[in-house]
Amino acid sequence: MQLLNRSLGEMNLSFKKKEIAFLKIAFSQGLYTSMLVSAMLCLLFFLRVKNLVTVGDFALILGLSSQITDHIWNCTEIMHRINGNSGMCGQYITYVLSPTEVKDKNNPVSLSVKRGNISFNHVVFGYHEKRIFFHDLNLEILPNEKIGLVGHSGSGKTTLINLLLRFYEPVSGKICIDGTNIGELTQDSLRMNISFIAQDAILFHRSVLENIKYGCINANDDDVIRAAKRANAHEFIKDLRFGYDTVIGERGVTLSGGQRQRIAIARAMLKNAPILVMDEATSQLDSITEMYLQETLDDLMKNKTVIIAAHRISTIAKMDRIFVFDNGAIKNCGSHDYLIQNCDTYKQLWEKLRC
Repeated sequence: MQLLNRSLGEMNLSFKKKEIAFLKIAFSQGLYTSMLVSAMLCLLFFLRVKNLVTVGDFALILGLSSQITDHIWNCTEIMHRINGNSGMCGQYITYVLSPTEVKDKNNPVSLSVKRGNISFNHVVFGYHEKRIFFHDLNLEILPNEKIGLVGHSGSGKTTLINLLLRFYEPVSGKICIDGTNIGELTQDSLRMNISFIAQDAILFHRSVLENIKYGCINANDDDVIRAAKRANAHEFIKDLRFGYDTVIGERGVTLSGGQRQRIAIARAMLKNAPILVMDEATSQLDSITEMYLQETLDDLMKNKTVIIAAHRISTIAKMDRIFVFDNGAIKNCGSHDYLIQNCDTYKQLWEKLRC
């Protein structure tokens, strides 16, 4: 909190200095403009009295002078915009050019999933070095097994998924797919073999067709439409102004949350990777839409290793095993019926969040 307050104080101080500087510029500009116009009027009146300029010359010169002063006055506003935009460009460039924390090792290998076995072996991880979150995480997911992750916010569900996708590296221990440490793999090959559906669907300022096709660039339009139908998205897409060619804005701003998630699900269906990971992927869907999608999701999960993190218990109740997370540790695991009888945390979540 102290760091945040100090940073906000520095930002406010910089903002005040900038505004004071622009106020001084605007004041000086207004003063000099007024003096220029006054001197121009005095000179024109003097020349008119001496019959050195006509009434037309008087009006022309005065009109041109007004336009020139208007353009000069607008310079302050233009400078203000340039200053703000240059600051944002600098932030974006710094972000884009900053080195990535996770890098491929020398001579990495490409992943080829044959069975889909996933294991977390003595994984230790913390977002900060002095605050370890996973102290000794061990988890084995069998080939084609469907597992659910449940727990209160901050219990470790999304962190486990981020480690599997290699957005972060563990402090120690290893994560393996089919016996191969993912730290030895290329990040591209790892993520090509995982279909990931996030809570906040990642969409681009492109058409609906292109956003779905991002899951498989080489797919044709018929494949895209087929995936959209399976994701229960075809009906609302065809009602858009330009159908599948409708540009949906940055991050899909023109669509509702449920529509964005259905497009993300259609993208995963088109990709059809051997490992499916869903992180609160149905959180913004109403219960009826989720019910319609359930059969489709069951079809999508066939012959795949599936990891689903959810707050809504109905989403994961049919999983082969459900892992209950609490403060970075697995508190219990088993089927839905087993956990209802033997895990108080899961029973509380079921009673509060099943709707």
